[in-house]
Amino acid sequence: MAVIIKMDSLGYIYPCGRQALSGVSCEIEEGESVGLVGANGAGKSTFLGILAGLYMPAGGVVEIGGLALNKSNLQAIRQTVGLVFQNPDNQLFMPTVLDDVAFGLFNKGMDKVQIVAEAREALAMVGAENLSSRAPYQLSGGEKRLAAVAAVLAMQPPVLAFDEPTSGLDPFSRRQLIDIMINRAETKIIATHDLDMVLDVCDKVIILSAGRLIAMGKTKSILADKALLAGARLELPLKMQACPVCGKQ
Repeated sequence: MAVIIKMDSLGYIYPCGRQALSGVSCEIEEGESVGLVGANGAGKSTFLGILAGLYMPAGGVVEIGGLALNKSNLQAIRQTVGLVFQNPDNQLFMPTVLDDVAFGLFNKGMDKVQIVAEAREALAMVGAENLSSRAPYQLSGGEKRLAAVAAVLAMQPPVLAFDEPTSGLDPFSRRQLIDIMINRAETKIIATHDLDMVLDVCDKVIILSAGRLIAMGKTKSILADKALLAGARLELPLKMQACPVCGKQ
């Protein structure tokens, strides 16, 4: 498969002067599902923000879909990577859910009938057709998350980036979102603390620690390495931990 994302010695410095990412190098192939894990402050959200063209690197090279990440390519980069924010309230701002999902499509020069049809189709993809006429502020956390995902899917980006997608979800909503991610063919990069979700969804895992990439590899191999995880302030996924009663996994 072709490489769709390439980073070489990526660095990023916050406006306050703190180094957020340093020397990050990796490649992600088309169609891969990649878990991006690490403790709070490891640089996961910044990593995704750079992919989505929200931040410009302070050093190194980033290529997305064969294009170098720079100011002249920002529009194309943002059409390639669709970012689902950690907080859906930062993404939903229109009077109704349908308006939110349709918003980005107006920039594609489509007629209104087609826009509405594609927005409804995106809501159907996530099982949220019933939310179309609701105001975002009336939704539960899980419903907001589905609406935000639909808004990104409507744009049909080849790369989907999720920032803590299962945070705050009840078990049913979490499983619903996991099933959606499993069934999507796009390249997926998922920043999360939910390592059990990573086991279900991801082919590969990247571990960040203090802004540096310290490990990358096959999911089961990386997430079974207790010492490696502990060094990054992480624990084994619950599915890989021994039962506290019988000692069996």
